[in-house]
Amino acid sequence: MTKKFYDIVPRDHRSIRDIPLDVTRAPESKKEHYFDTQHKEKKKKVESVKHKKDQHIPIHVDTEVYEPEINEESFEDWNGKRRVKYIWIIAVILFLVLVYSTFSWLSSATITIVPVRHHITLQKTKIALKDIPNELVEFDITESTTTPSGGLVDTHKKASGTIVLYNTYSASAQKINVGTPLLTPSNLVYKTLSTVTIPGYTSKSGKTIPGSIEVKIEAEKSGDAYNTKFADFNIQSYKGTKMFDKIYGRSKTELMGGIDGKVPNVSKEVIASSTEYLKTKVASSTEIKIQELVKKIKPELVYVPGLQYVVPSDVVQSSSNDGKQLTFSKTSHVVLILLNKKSLSEQIIKENPPSSKESLGGRVKFNVDVATLKGSTQLDLDVNSIKKNLVYLFFSGETNLISVIDEKTITSAVSGLSKSQALKVIPDLVETESIKISSTPSWVDVLPLNRGKIKVISQ
Repeated sequence: MTKKFYDIVPRDHRSIRDIPLDVTRAPESKKEHYFDTQHKEKKKKVESVKHKKDQHIPIHVDTEVYEPEINEESFEDWNGKRRVKYIWIIAVILFLVLVYSTFSWLSSATITIVPVRHHITLQKTKIALKDIPNELVEFDITESTTTPSGGLVDTHKKASGTIVLYNTYSASAQKINVGTPLLTPSNLVYKTLSTVTIPGYTSKSGKTIPGSIEVKIEAEKSGDAYNTKFADFNIQSYKGTKMFDKIYGRSKTELMGGIDGKVPNVSKEVIASSTEYLKTKVASSTEIKIQELVKKIKPELVYVPGLQYVVPSDVVQSSSNDGKQLTFSKTSHVVLILLNKKSLSEQIIKENPPSSKESLGGRVKFNVDVATLKGSTQLDLDVNSIKKNLVYLFFSGETNLISVIDEKTITSAVSGLSKSQALKVIPDLVETESIKISSTPSWVDVLPLNRGKIKVISQ
């Protein structure tokens, strides 16, 4: 159902529009109003009106209205100053944060560690060459000297030298008599100058280690045809048997001195003094050459003095065509044994382990100061045995066990820590005498999170 709405009409159709307005000032009713908003508001005047019953009531209204005066320029100035102040405060804070972040990112740290050194003495610690990665450097040293001669004389001499006999045939010793003929691949025959017994072979880790012994030999006949630097030998009487290839010999020295003809006439005293001079000269030149080579070796390798093999050689004589000048010369072939520094250190520690207390219960690893060591080789040595790693090395001397400083481990453990925290962490990783931490800039107390910004130095 639709609702209907009607206007309400007052009696006599009266309306507010019928009320006359007398716009005159009525001073009898005055009030003053003030607003406390930094500025005083101008007063409003309102004229009171008297109502009379059943009459048209004249209303007197003072229409003069005063608005408050506000000093807009002063207020905006005050508000602007406050805004500038806040902006400066925020700017300073942001600047300080930026400066700190920049220096923190660009900061670096240096950790200087003095590791503990445990003194040890090695007395011929024996290590197999095959247990240490190595490199061989070979070179020749030749020296000569000339002396006057008394002319040429007929001479007949046999070449001679030293070889090593090996026994891979039996675990039992094998006796070789004096004068036993030895045959070279070129069918030259030499004979032993003494009776020797070759030890039987031994086995280690499934490998056969031949017994060996040195013996001097000389050529069957005189002449320079028997002069040779190196050769392999088989016992002639064993030909056609299993022993022929199982018992054999190899040169340890050159086979020299074979002469069949005219040679300069020189006294034995002159020959002896010239020979001694050449030995000293070759030894000195060899040492100088070794020192030059050591300066050029790879950083991971080390040369231990004494770990070289000088192939023994005789002094060779040669004369001028008229026989009035005699020249003595000596050439030495040198094999230098260079060892992997890390592996050598591990092998020495294996033979001379630190105590549990020194290694902090096994947490700390050690290196050996190999630079102070002296080395030597086994007596029955030859070039082929060295090249096949079939020799033993011996180490002696005073040295130190030094805590290993693993830079990667240390930087990973201390990155992002304060200096005081880092000083507590590092002693659990390395045995130290002292630790010093410096940073750039110096006022930064926290180590960089970037491990590449942390440098570790060992002293």
